[in-house]
Amino acid sequence: GAAKQLDCEEALRIIAEMDRRKLRLDSCVVTTMMRLARHLPNARDAYRALSILDRPDAFMFDDEIVLNTVLDACVYHRDCKHLSRAVDAYSSRKVRASVRTYGLLIQACATLQRTHSCWTFWKEMVDRRGIIPNDITLACMIDALLEAQKIEDALALFQAWKAKVASNNYSYSSLVSGLPRHGYIRKAVELTEEACARVKSSHGHNRNFLAPNALMQLFLALQNAGLLHELGYSLAAKCRKAGMIVEDKWLAQ
Repeated sequence: GAAKQLDCEEALRIIAEMDRRKLRLDSCVVTTMMRLARHLPNARDAYRALSILDRPDAFMFDDEIVLNTVLDACVYHRDCKHLSRAVDAYSSRKVRASVRTYGLLIQACATLQRTHSCWTFWKEMVDRRGIIPNDITLACMIDALLEAQKIEDALALFQAWKAKVASNNYSYSSLVSGLPRHGYIRKAVELTEEACARVKSSHGHNRNFLAPNALMQLFLALQNAGLLHELGYSLAAKCRKAGMIVEDKWLAQ
């Protein structure tokens, strides 16, 4: 009840009462506290909720749901101390990861700046276990490579998998928003045009194929680079024709 109402004080009081009664910390309690931490608006309260992970029995579960909620909350709050423990716990336990869990593990290792470990989990997923990534997990790996400034590796990975993954809106969005930060504005424009063509070839308009925030970042990069006349206006027309939202203020000089 306390978690649903986002009441950190009450949740911690209940755990203290469990300790007083010598009741064992179980997977339900850890999962509930992680979901609470993930959604608390106050950072101080969120870190108090995450502090449950300091307990020695917090990572003693062979349970993918618990692991996922821990990874998700710690990635969101960039809690590197507990993220490191969670990744190490996965390696030492018997959790059989799903494609979602691999995406979270890759995000975790990217946050920890362990690019080699991102590749290790990717290869474990696709080579050792033969799991086809979904678009979200592909985007997680692309984001990790972009964050590590492995731009060519990110582009090569995308080219290798884009035809094998059912929908590419997350991975396209990752590249469109991420490439300009590393000076690859023209490549981001090329991929945006490619995304527009894909939407048109599917005989429909999909304003959400590229995340609005990704498009906004691209057009701001074009604006800052003085490339609106050369590339921005024609790109905006193509995006709008494909049903995507391009705000007029993104095109202001």
